[in-house]
Amino acid sequence: MDPNDILTKLQPLADAAYAASIDHFAPQSPTEEGGAWTSVGVRVPVLREFEKPLFKQLQSADDYQMMLEFTDEAFKRRIRELAVIGIEGLVKLKRYWNRDVLSYIPKWIPQLSGWETTDLLCGGLFGNMIVQGVMTIENLIEYKNYPSVWGRRAVIVAMILPLRKGAGDIDRCLEILADYASSREKMIYKAVSWALREASKKYPDRVHAFIDKHAAVLHGSVLREVRNKLDTGKKNPNK
Repeated sequence: MDPNDILTKLQPLADAAYAASIDHFAPQSPTEEGGAWTSVGVRVPVLREFEKPLFKQLQSADDYQMMLEFTDEAFKRRIRELAVIGIEGLVKLKRYWNRDVLSYIPKWIPQLSGWETTDLLCGGLFGNMIVQGVMTIENLIEYKNYPSVWGRRAVIVAMILPLRKGAGDIDRCLEILADYASSREKMIYKAVSWALREASKKYPDRVHAFIDKHAAVLHGSVLREVRNKLDTGKKNPNK
Protein backbone atom coordinates (compact mmCIF):
# COMPACT_ATOMS: atom_id res chain seq x y z
CA MET A 1 0.00 0.00 0.00
CA ASP A 2 1.67 3.18 -1.24
CA PRO A 3 1.01 6.36 0.81
CA ASN A 4 1.39 8.56 -2.26
CA ASP A 5 -1.17 6.52 -4.18
CA ILE A 6 -3.56 6.66 -1.22
CA LEU A 7 -3.20 10.44 -0.99
CA THR A 8 -3.92 10.81 -4.69
CA LYS A 9 -7.12 8.77 -4.31
CA LEU A 10 -8.18 10.70 -1.22
CA GLN A 11 -7.92 14.15 -2.80
CA PRO A 12 -11.24 13.95 -4.74
CA LEU A 13 -13.00 12.96 -1.50
CA ALA A 14 -11.85 16.04 0.38
CA ASP A 15 -14.35 18.50 1.84
CA ALA A 16 -12.84 21.99 2.07
CA ALA A 17 -15.24 23.15 4.79
CA TYR A 18 -14.49 20.08 6.87
CA ALA A 19 -10.75 20.54 6.41
CA ALA A 20 -11.05 24.11 7.65
CA SER A 21 -12.99 23.01 10.75
CA ILE A 22 -10.82 20.10 11.89
CA ASP A 23 -8.58 22.18 14.12
CA HIS A 24 -11.71 23.46 15.86
CA PHE A 25 -13.07 20.09 17.02
CA ALA A 26 -9.65 18.41 17.28
CA PRO A 27 -7.27 21.22 18.30
CA GLN A 28 -3.57 20.52 18.24
CA SER A 29 -0.69 21.39 20.53
CA PRO A 30 2.31 20.24 18.50
CA THR A 31 5.42 18.95 20.23
CA GLU A 32 9.00 19.94 19.52
CA GLU A 33 9.68 16.45 18.22
CA GLY A 34 6.71 16.42 15.93
CA GLY A 35 4.91 19.52 14.79
CA ALA A 36 1.42 20.16 13.50
CA TRP A 37 -0.42 17.52 11.53
CA THR A 38 -2.19 18.25 8.28
CA SER A 39 -5.44 16.83 6.93
CA VAL A 40 -6.71 16.11 3.45
CA GLY A 41 -10.17 16.96 4.76
CA VAL A 42 -11.98 13.65 4.27
CA ARG A 43 -14.96 13.22 6.58
CA VAL A 44 -14.95 10.15 8.82
CA PRO A 45 -17.90 8.31 7.15
CA VAL A 46 -16.34 8.87 3.72
CA LEU A 47 -12.98 7.65 4.97
CA ARG A 48 -14.62 4.52 6.40
CA GLU A 49 -16.09 3.68 2.99
CA PHE A 50 -12.74 4.33 1.35
CA GLU A 51 -11.06 1.91 3.76
CA LYS A 52 -13.37 -1.05 3.10
CA PRO A 53 -11.83 -2.35 -0.16
CA LEU A 54 -8.34 -1.63 1.14
CA PHE A 55 -8.87 -3.63 4.30
CA LYS A 56 -10.35 -6.61 2.44
CA GLN A 57 -6.88 -7.10 0.96
CA LEU A 58 -5.20 -7.35 4.38
CA GLN A 59 -4.93 -11.08 4.97
CA SER A 60 -1.42 -12.05 6.05
CA ALA A 61 1.50 -11.55 8.41
CA ASP A 62 3.26 -9.73 5.58
CA ASP A 63 0.34 -7.30 5.45
CA TYR A 64 0.81 -6.63 9.17
CA GLN A 65 4.45 -5.69 8.56
CA MET A 66 3.41 -3.58 5.59
CA MET A 67 0.83 -1.70 7.67
CA LEU A 68 3.38 -1.05 10.43
CA GLU A 69 5.59 0.57 7.81
CA PHE A 70 2.65 2.43 6.26
CA THR A 71 1.61 3.79 9.66
CA ASP A 72 5.19 4.78 10.42
CA GLU A 73 5.32 6.75 7.18
CA ALA A 74 1.99 8.39 8.06
CA PHE A 75 3.44 9.53 11.39
CA LYS A 76 6.59 10.82 9.72
CA ARG A 77 4.48 12.87 7.32
CA ARG A 78 1.95 13.73 10.07
CA ILE A 79 -1.07 13.38 7.77
CA ARG A 80 -4.31 12.60 9.60
CA GLU A 81 -6.02 10.38 7.05
CA LEU A 82 -2.94 8.26 6.42
CA ALA A 83 -2.54 7.67 10.15
CA VAL A 84 -6.20 6.71 10.53
CA ILE A 85 -5.95 4.22 7.67
CA GLY A 86 -2.72 2.81 9.06
CA ILE A 87 -3.94 2.39 12.64
CA GLU A 88 -7.34 1.00 11.67
CA GLY A 89 -5.69 -1.35 9.21
CA LEU A 90 -3.48 -2.67 12.00
CA VAL A 91 -6.54 -3.19 14.18
CA LYS A 92 -8.07 -5.33 11.43
CA LEU A 93 -4.96 -7.52 11.39
CA LYS A 94 -5.35 -8.74 14.98
CA ARG A 95 -4.73 -12.34 13.95
CA TYR A 96 -1.17 -11.40 12.96
CA TRP A 97 -0.22 -9.06 15.77
CA ASN A 98 3.22 -9.50 17.27
CA ARG A 99 5.65 -7.53 19.37
CA ASP A 100 7.28 -5.88 16.36
CA VAL A 101 4.94 -2.99 17.09
CA LEU A 102 6.93 -2.16 20.23
CA SER A 103 9.83 -0.74 18.22
CA TYR A 104 7.48 1.86 16.75
CA ILE A 105 6.23 3.24 20.08
CA PRO A 106 9.16 5.65 20.57
CA LYS A 107 8.73 6.81 16.97
CA TRP A 108 4.97 7.43 17.17
CA ILE A 109 4.24 8.77 20.66
CA PRO A 110 6.46 11.87 20.30
CA GLN A 111 4.64 12.76 17.07
CA LEU A 112 1.20 12.98 18.70
CA SER A 113 -0.26 16.48 18.79
CA GLY A 114 -4.01 16.03 19.37
CA TRP A 115 -6.61 13.82 21.01
CA GLU A 116 -7.98 12.22 17.83
CA THR A 117 -4.83 10.38 16.77
CA THR A 118 -3.75 9.80 20.38
CA ASP A 119 -7.01 8.07 21.26
CA LEU A 120 -7.14 6.06 18.05
CA LEU A 121 -3.57 4.83 18.41
CA CYS A 122 -3.53 4.19 22.13
CA GLY A 123 -7.16 3.34 22.78
CA GLY A 124 -8.01 1.61 19.53
CA LEU A 125 -4.74 -0.22 18.85
CA PHE A 126 -2.54 -0.36 21.94
CA GLY A 127 -5.46 -0.95 24.31
CA ASN A 128 -6.54 -3.93 22.21
CA MET A 129 -2.99 -5.21 22.11
CA ILE A 130 -2.81 -5.08 25.91
CA VAL A 131 -6.04 -7.09 26.12
CA GLN A 132 -4.58 -9.67 23.72
CA GLY A 133 -1.29 -9.88 25.60
CA VAL A 134 0.85 -8.49 22.78
CA MET A 135 2.05 -5.67 25.02
CA THR A 136 1.48 -4.32 28.53
CA ILE A 137 1.05 -0.88 29.99
CA GLU A 138 4.70 -1.08 31.04
CA ASN A 139 5.62 -0.71 27.37
CA LEU A 140 4.21 2.82 27.57
CA ILE A 141 5.13 3.74 31.12
CA GLU A 142 8.13 5.87 30.15
CA TYR A 143 5.61 8.42 28.85
CA LYS A 144 3.77 8.71 32.19
CA ASN A 145 5.54 12.00 32.97
CA TYR A 146 6.23 13.00 29.39
CA PRO A 147 6.53 16.75 28.70
CA SER A 148 3.81 16.57 26.05
CA VAL A 149 0.26 16.17 27.34
CA TRP A 150 -0.34 13.67 24.53
CA GLY A 151 2.31 11.27 25.78
CA ARG A 152 0.71 11.34 29.21
CA ARG A 153 -2.80 10.96 27.81
CA ALA A 154 -1.54 8.04 25.73
CA VAL A 155 -0.72 6.07 28.88
CA ILE A 156 -4.17 6.67 30.38
CA VAL A 157 -6.13 5.94 27.21
CA ALA A 158 -4.24 2.69 26.61
CA MET A 159 -5.60 1.38 29.93
CA ILE A 160 -9.25 2.08 29.16
CA LEU A 161 -10.19 -0.97 27.08
CA PRO A 162 -8.35 -3.41 29.39
CA LEU A 163 -10.15 -1.87 32.37
CA ARG A 164 -13.51 -2.07 30.58
CA LYS A 165 -12.98 -5.74 29.81
CA GLY A 166 -11.53 -6.62 33.20
CA ALA A 167 -8.31 -7.60 31.43
CA GLY A 168 -6.05 -5.02 33.01
CA ASP A 169 -3.98 -5.09 36.18
CA ILE A 170 -6.39 -3.01 38.25
CA ASP A 171 -3.84 -2.39 41.01
CA ARG A 172 -1.23 -1.12 38.57
CA CYS A 173 -3.76 0.94 36.61
CA LEU A 174 -5.08 2.68 39.73
CA GLU A 175 -1.51 3.30 40.87
CA ILE A 176 -0.82 5.06 37.56
CA LEU A 177 -4.10 7.01 37.64
CA ALA A 178 -3.28 8.21 41.16
CA ASP A 179 -0.30 10.09 39.73
CA TYR A 180 -2.73 12.14 37.62
CA ALA A 181 -5.38 12.64 40.31
CA SER A 182 -4.53 16.30 40.93
CA SER A 183 -4.09 17.25 37.27
CA ARG A 184 -5.94 20.30 35.98
CA GLU A 185 -5.02 19.72 32.35
CA LYS A 186 -8.27 19.14 30.51
CA MET A 187 -6.97 16.34 28.29
CA ILE A 188 -5.61 14.55 31.36
CA TYR A 189 -8.45 14.83 33.85
CA LYS A 190 -11.00 13.97 31.16
CA ALA A 191 -9.02 10.82 30.36
CA VAL A 192 -8.82 9.98 34.08
CA SER A 193 -12.61 10.28 34.33
CA TRP A 194 -13.05 8.09 31.26
CA ALA A 195 -10.71 5.41 32.61
CA LEU A 196 -12.36 5.34 36.04
CA ARG A 197 -15.86 5.16 34.54
CA GLU A 198 -14.87 2.21 32.39
CA ALA A 199 -13.13 0.53 35.33
CA SER A 200 -16.29 0.94 37.41
CA LYS A 201 -18.08 -1.64 35.26
CA LYS A 202 -15.81 -4.45 36.46
CA TYR A 203 -14.32 -2.99 39.63
CA PRO A 204 -16.94 -0.73 41.26
CA ASP A 205 -15.64 -1.19 44.80
CA ARG A 206 -12.09 -0.38 43.78
CA VAL A 207 -13.19 2.75 41.94
CA HIS A 208 -15.33 3.85 44.91
CA ALA A 209 -12.30 3.49 47.15
CA PHE A 210 -10.11 5.38 44.68
CA ILE A 211 -12.33 8.43 44.40
CA ASP A 212 -12.89 8.51 48.16
CA LYS A 213 -9.13 8.42 48.74
CA HIS A 214 -8.37 11.14 46.19
CA ALA A 215 -11.53 13.25 46.50
CA ALA A 216 -9.63 16.23 47.88
CA VAL A 217 -7.52 16.59 44.74
CA LEU A 218 -9.58 15.14 41.87
CA HIS A 219 -11.10 17.64 39.47
CA GLY A 220 -14.75 18.29 40.28
CA SER A 221 -15.94 16.93 36.95
CA VAL A 222 -14.10 13.65 37.58
CA LEU A 223 -15.79 13.21 40.94
CA ARG A 224 -19.21 14.06 39.52
CA GLU A 225 -18.97 11.88 36.42
CA VAL A 226 -17.50 8.85 38.16
CA ARG A 227 -19.95 9.02 41.05
CA ASN A 228 -22.81 9.36 38.58
CA LYS A 229 -21.54 6.31 36.71
CA LEU A 230 -21.28 4.29 39.91
CA ASP A 231 -24.70 5.36 41.18
CA THR A 232 -26.76 5.45 37.98
CA GLY A 233 -24.71 3.71 35.30
CA LYS A 234 -24.54 6.98 33.37
CA LYS A 235 -21.96 9.76 33.14
CA ASN A 236 -24.69 12.41 32.98
CA PRO A 237 -27.97 10.89 34.22
CA ASN A 238 -30.00 13.99 33.32
CA LYS A 239 -29.21 13.76 29.63
